[in-house]
Amino acid sequence: LMGISSATQSRWKPAYANTTATRFTPVQLRRMRQAVGNRGGGEMTDLRWSYGVENDVFAQLSAGVQFPDMKNLEMDGDPQAKGLTIKATRKMPPGYVFGWDRNSVRKMVLLPNDPKSPTWEDGEKIPDRSAYVFPIDYPVQIVWLNRGNLAYASNKTEQ
Repeated sequence: LMGISSATQSRWKPAYANTTATRFTPVQLRRMRQAVGNRGGGEMTDLRWSYGVENDVFAQLSAGVQFPDMKNLEMDGDPQAKGLTIKATRKMPPGYVFGWDRNSVRKMVLLPNDPKSPTWEDGEKIPDRSAYVFPIDYPVQIVWLNRGNLAYASNKTEQ
């Protein structure tokens, strides 16, 4: 699949791409889910965003909540959506949100047998030390089976 681009293959591009500099809102999440269902035929199951985007969404949602009793105020409520696993990660670029159908992604190990763990015979003794070095060769690839089940948003407001 090397050399394939969305310019030559229109079905190779993601279902939804929003690059406008705005806040990430529940309406945008809804559009992402609809695009994944309409274009890729899947159902969005996972959502990853940066910590700053998560903080901004939390601020949006908590601004509209009214509490009849201040003793029941929850300080650390996380944004949730039905059927969606939402996680913030430090590995996400600032201002980005990615959503996808986990059934469209596969991990493939590029070895004849899936390795279990190294044995003592695989270790190499380090001279003048009571230590061994074990090689860990684990070639693996992540394969997208359907790019139509991917949606992303960038340049989102962070707090």
